[in-house]
Amino acid sequence: MDAVSKVFSLFASQCKKNHKSEGYTASEFKQFVKIKRNVISHYLNRLVEEGKLRKTVTRPVRFYLPENIADLTDGSEEITRKITADAFSSFIGAAGSLSKQVNLCKSAVMYPKQGLPVLISGNSGVGKSFLASLIHRYAVEQQVINADAPFVVFNCADYANNPELLSAALFGYQKGAFTGATQSKIGLIDSAEGGYLFLDEVHCLSSESQEKLFLLMDQGSFRRLGSNEAVHTANIRFIFATTENIDVVLLETFRRRIPLKITLTDFQDRPFVEKISLIQHFFYNEAVWLKKDIEIAREIFESIMFDKVSGNIGGLKNSIKVACACAFTAQNTGERIWVNSKEMQMTQPINRHFYEEASTSLLISHCSKSDNSFAQKWVDRETAKVLAELSPTDATETLLKKFRSILTTIHGVADAEETLLENQFVFQLVKEELDWLKEQFNISLSEEQQKIAAIIAIYCLNTKVDEKTVKELRKYSSELGLKAKIASEKLNFRLERRLGEVLPAFDSLVSLVFNQCIDKETKLQAIIIAHGKSTASSITGMANQVCGGYYFEPFDVPYKIDSVSMLNKVTDYIDKIDTRAGLIVLVDMGSLQELYEPIKSHLQGDLLLINNVTILMAIDIGMKIGQCVGLPQIIEDAKTSYRTEVRYYEGIASGTNIVISCISGMGIAKKIKEIFEGFLEPKGTELVTIDYRELKRLLRNSHTSMFRQTRVVLTTTDIDTKHIPSINIQEIIGEKNREHYSKYFSDLMTENQFDKMIDEMIKFFSIEGATARLHFLNPSMVINEVEAVIKQYETYYNTRFQSSLRMNLFLHTSLFIERMMIQEESELENHIELSPKQAEFVQLSQKVFHGIIKKYRIVLPVVEIMMIYEVMEPYLDSPHQ
Repeated sequence: MDAVSKVFSLFASQCKKNHKSEGYTASEFKQFVKIKRNVISHYLNRLVEEGKLRKTVTRPVRFYLPENIADLTDGSEEITRKITADAFSSFIGAAGSLSKQVNLCKSAVMYPKQGLPVLISGNSGVGKSFLASLIHRYAVEQQVINADAPFVVFNCADYANNPELLSAALFGYQKGAFTGATQSKIGLIDSAEGGYLFLDEVHCLSSESQEKLFLLMDQGSFRRLGSNEAVHTANIRFIFATTENIDVVLLETFRRRIPLKITLTDFQDRPFVEKISLIQHFFYNEAVWLKKDIEIAREIFESIMFDKVSGNIGGLKNSIKVACACAFTAQNTGERIWVNSKEMQMTQPINRHFYEEASTSLLISHCSKSDNSFAQKWVDRETAKVLAELSPTDATETLLKKFRSILTTIHGVADAEETLLENQFVFQLVKEELDWLKEQFNISLSEEQQKIAAIIAIYCLNTKVDEKTVKELRKYSSELGLKAKIASEKLNFRLERRLGEVLPAFDSLVSLVFNQCIDKETKLQAIIIAHGKSTASSITGMANQVCGGYYFEPFDVPYKIDSVSMLNKVTDYIDKIDTRAGLIVLVDMGSLQELYEPIKSHLQGDLLLINNVTILMAIDIGMKIGQCVGLPQIIEDAKTSYRTEVRYYEGIASGTNIVISCISGMGIAKKIKEIFEGFLEPKGTELVTIDYRELKRLLRNSHTSMFRQTRVVLTTTDIDTKHIPSINIQEIIGEKNREHYSKYFSDLMTENQFDKMIDEMIKFFSIEGATARLHFLNPSMVINEVEAVIKQYETYYNTRFQSSLRMNLFLHTSLFIERMMIQEESELENHIELSPKQAEFVQLSQKVFHGIIKKYRIVLPVVEIMMIYEVMEPYLDSPHQ
C-alpha cells in the first residue's frame, strides 16, 4: 500500500470512528499523522484528484468522504503506525538536510535480491553506526529480510595491526591456518547470513581483505583463511563506514562494488532546526532515564548552537549525559534538576545571540516531549536575520540564493529545486495564479522568479513566522512600488483561498519579487468600475495588456449589490494607495454626482470621473498614463474625446437605429452592441444602448415617437414595446434566428457574418453563465478552448450545430473540465458496451480533447464522453471523409 492509499484508509477510518461526516481540514487531520501539514494537504488533494475524497470551496478547505463510499474497516492504529513511523523517522534530519541520504538508504534496501552495498562516510560522532542500524531495521519493516535477520557489527580498527586475524574474524579459518588455530571456525560472514554485516572503520581492511570482500560481493562466495579449495556461499547485505577519504584508503576495485556512497555532515554544519532537535532529544532521553524534569540554562543552548562541539553528535550526547549525571548527583532531592555551564564544563566564552526578551531557560519534562516554543524562537530569530538582508533592489539570483539560505541553513531542505519537486501541488497553484495575474494585470515573472514565488509559498506554509519578523519585513514596504504591493496582496489572497491556509508574511516577501518585474511605476492611479461579474476585469485585462503595464485596477459590481457596498469597496482600496498625483475613475453607468463626492473625500489629489467606459477609452487613458501624461492634460482631452455629444433631434438617434437594452445592466448591453458592431456593414444604422429602466419609462409614458426610426429593439428579457418591433436576444441565438435574419438584418450583414455574430453572442452568454458556476477556471479562457473542441466535432461530422446545442456544449463542457480537475468524477461504470458509432465518437473525443487533457491534467471518462454524445447524437451524420 503506497503512502496516498494509507492516508486515505486512515482518513476514512477516523471519519467513521469519530462520526465526522463533515471531514477534516489538513491541519485537523495532522493530529493523526506525524508528517508535515503541507504534505498531508498534498496527499488529500491527490485523493480528491483520484475521486476518493471531496473538498469544499470555503476557507479553510475541508476534505470529506463521498456519501456513498463503501464502509471501511477500522485499521487506523496499524495504518497510523505505517504512515508515521518507518525506521528513519527517529533519525533527526531525515526529512530535512539528510533527506537525500535517507532516500538512498531506502533505495539500497529495496533493490531486488540482496539490495545494494552502502558506504557511509563522515567524521567521528556524526551518526554512522546509528544510520547503519536504521537501515537494518527498515529492511525488516519492509519485509525484504526476516524479522530475526542478524545485524552483525564489526569494527575493523580493533584488528588494524593484525590483518591476518582480521581476515580470520571475517571469513573464518581452517584448522592449522595459523599458529593457535587448533580447530576450524566460522567467521562473521556466516553469522550475518540472511541479514546485514556492518563493517565500521572499513579503511582499516588490508588490500587482501578488500579483494576478498569485492569477490564475495561479485560472486556471493568466499574461502576461509587457510583453505584454497572449499568454497562457501553467503546471502548477506553489506554496510561500510569510514572516517577517511575513501578515494585514498580504499582500492578502486573495492570502491566500484559499492554503488551508494553517503556522507553525513558534522553537527556544526547541520541546520538550526536539526541542531535544536538533537539537543532537546538528548536532554529528554536523560530526563526519562533519571525520571526528573531538567531545566537547562540558556547559555548552554547558546554555546552548543554557535560554538564548535567536540566529538560531534556523539560527543554532544556524552557531554549532556555527564552534565545531567553531575546535576543529578548534586540535586537528587528535588523533582527537577538544573543544568548550567558548570555541569557542562564549558570553558569557552559564550556567544550572545539570542533575543533579550527570550526565556532564560528551557524546561524538559520527563513525562512528555517538550513543546517547541523555545526552539521556534531560535528559528524565528535566524530566519529574521536572513530576511533582514533582503532588499527591494536585489537581483533575482540574489533573492533565490537568500531563500536557499533560509531553507538549508535553518530548515535543512537540500536546495530550491528539490523543494519545488517535493511540493509540486503548491508550485502548480502558484504558477496558475501567476498566469492569472499576467492575463489580468500584465505582470509577467521569469521562470526563476516563479520559482522564488513558489519557494516563498512553501516556506510560509511550513514555517511559523512570528509577529516581530513580520513587522520587520513590513518596514521595507515603503521602499517598494505600490503595484508590487497590490499584486502580492492579490496573489496572497487567491493562494490562501485555494489552499485553505494562512500564509504569514507571504505578501511581504513575494512583493520583493514583483518589485523586480513591475519596472514602470506610475504615480497617477486609475480604476474601472463596471456592473457584471467580469465586465470590469475584462476591460482592465485588455487595457493593461495592450498598454503594456499595470495601470488599471478593476471593480466588478454584481447586479444585486447596493451602491453603498460598492462605494465602500472602492474607498477601502483608495485609502490604501497614494493618490497625490490624482485618480481616474472609469464607470459603465450611474450618476457621476453620486460617485464624485464620496470618492473625492478620500483623495489627496484631483479626481477625474468618466462615464460610459469602453475598451478603447481605457486603452487611450492607459497609454497616456504610461507616457506620464499629467492629469490636467488628460482632463482637457476628456472634455472633447469622451464627453457625450448633445444632439437635438426628434427620437433617440438621428437616423435608422437598433436599440439594445439589458435588464442586467448597461455593461451587458454595451457588450452586445460591440459584438453587433463587429459584423454590421456601414450602412448608416446606428446602435443605441439604453438603460432598461429608462427604456421602460419611455415606453410607459407613450414616448413612442422617440422610436419612430427604430428598426428593432433587442432585449435580454421579454418587454412590451407597443407597436415597436422587438426581439429577445435568446431568439436570435435560438432556433428562430433565420426568420429574424431575413426580417431585420439581411440588408445589414451577410448570412455568413450573421452566423459568426451568433457564435460570438453564444460565447459571450456562455462566459457569463460559466462565470456564475465556475469556481477555479477562467471562464473566457476555457470557453475559447471549448469552442476549438466544438469546431473539431463539426469538421469531422461535416455539420454545423444549432445555437442552442452550442450553448449547451459550452456550459456543459466547461463545467465538466472543472469537475474533472477537482475529480468530482461520475460514479457510473466506465466499462460499458458501445456501439460502433459510439466507439468511434469516444476515439474521436480523446483526440479533440487532447490539448485540454494535457493542460488541465484531467482524464476523460467514457461515461462523460457518452453524455456529450447523447447531446450531439441527433446532429451527427456520417463523418466527413
